[in-house]
Amino acid sequence: MPLFTAVLSAVLLGAAINRLAGVGLAIGLGGTAILASPSLSGEAAAVGIISLAVSALAWAFGNVYMKWRDFSRVSPVMLVGVQLVMSAVVLVPFALWSKARRRPSGRSDCSPHCSTPRFRPTL
Repeated sequence: MPLFTAVLSAVLLGAAINRLAGVGLAIGLGGTAILASPSLSGEAAAVGIISLAVSALAWAFGNVYMKWRDFSRVSPVMLVGVQLVMSAVVLVPFALWSKARRRPSGRSDCSPHCSTPRFRPTL
């Protein structure tokens, strides 16, 4: 999310990203890629990655937008509540699509080699 916030701040607010900040963002992105790389396989991973990227982008946009437009007169609790609702609205289609792809037995589309139980939230 810091990467999305920095890019959106530069585009919408005209904020400059100095060299040190750029290095920090690159290190953070690289570290995230290294930590996530063992689990980046299969269609389920793609859906998860897309869901996380969209939610991080939506949250970053909400933060930058609040600074772009002056929301100083609005309660911070109300702003956070609206952000959470809007993030949920963005993610609901992914949740519905994921639920629709489940087999009637309740198991997700998983290769025959999947033997570990998976957490499956229900809507």
